Amino acid sequence: MLPSAPSRPLPDDFVSKSRKLIRALRASLEAELEGAGELEVRRKADPAKELVKDFINSYRGDAFVTGSPAYRSIQAALTELGAFYQKRGPRAAVTRDVAESVLAKLAEAEAELPDEVVKGLFGL
Repeated sequence: MLPSAPSRPLPDDFVSKSRKLIRALRASLEAELEGAGELEVRRKADPAKELVKDFINSYRGDAFVTGSPAYRSIQAALTELGAFYQKRGPRAAVTRDVAESVLAKLAEAEAELPDEVVKGLFGL
């Protein structure tokens, strides 16, 4: 069997936006699972809404990133969340099953992203 061709690294912008989106969605879903009040959950969800819009607008149809496992996992998480809200309404509390499923998909996406590089004082 021939070795597969080395894959190109994902664009830094995609990685950065993906990480921000994952963190924001995780924060709002975890707040909901922990029983936070609606105002607290909404406060944490508002940044996620903007990040979702930006993510979709930036990468929809981008063949280079849409083929990546990270993109597919994020897309699956967003599709599941969207289907839930479409069925139950925008103010519905996410069920534990849906939240855990979406969190698992976000964890899969995060695992597919390259490790974060912490740059030192001189950018090394």
